[in-house]
Amino acid sequence: FVAREFRAARDSFEDCIMNQGGSFETHFAVASAGLHEYHLNHDSQILDIVEEHLRLAARFANDPRVSLGFSEVHLSKMQYQLAIDALEKVIDQGLESVAIWNNLAYSYLGLSREISGGFHCHCLRKAIYAIEQSLGLDSSRIEPRFNHAIIELALHRATQGDFVPENGLKSIRIVAGSRPVEPVLFCGACLSAIVAQNGNQDAKSECFRYLKRCQEIGVRIDNFIELYPNVLGDLPVESLMNDTIPSSVSDDSKINRVMFSG
Repeated sequence: FVAREFRAARDSFEDCIMNQGGSFETHFAVASAGLHEYHLNHDSQILDIVEEHLRLAARFANDPRVSLGFSEVHLSKMQYQLAIDALEKVIDQGLESVAIWNNLAYSYLGLSREISGGFHCHCLRKAIYAIEQSLGLDSSRIEPRFNHAIIELALHRATQGDFVPENGLKSIRIVAGSRPVEPVLFCGACLSAIVAQNGNQDAKSECFRYLKRCQEIGVRIDNFIELYPNVLGDLPVESLMNDTIPSSVSDDSKINRVMFSG
């Protein structure tokens, strides 16, 4: 029903353009309605219409909202470098928000995956800078907190362990407090395991708690034990491995997307 309303709005503005000629407001209105429609029904053909009207709107005004619209299109198409260019232009024009900085971090993480499977140090450091700017505007938002943790975990791997993701562990604690689901808990277990490798006993105990919570919701942990075989030390790993672990997790206990673009 809502998607149809946005389609009706888009059709109405397109009729206005046909009858009275285009303007920044009408072309931008078509693009905005189209983006809302796309996010509801994921019809990729709508993105081409949105992109066309954003280009037409840009002829009338150098408005940062046009670049922001382009960034949404590029993110939806997984065109990460183009999304970065658009978002950095938005920021240069003086428009910033939690979502804008979060989306820039998300784009750099996506570009890192595109270039080197997710572990490109330059992209990841750019992503950390962007996500810290997002958190500086509002540290309570779950999406940038989770992205912060994921980016720091990736940078740890990219630097072959030289970077210790202590701030990422702080972020995942906040996320786990309100979203204790599979990707969050498993990320928390990995981050606390890494911090524990530097001799942090509290992190070691925290890792054990994350693993137990994973197990309670049916997440397999044998892969984790293979990744970090020496982290838990004298904590009772055997009891974790011997418990009955379901092979899958119900859909309602998962986050639909591991990453958030905000």
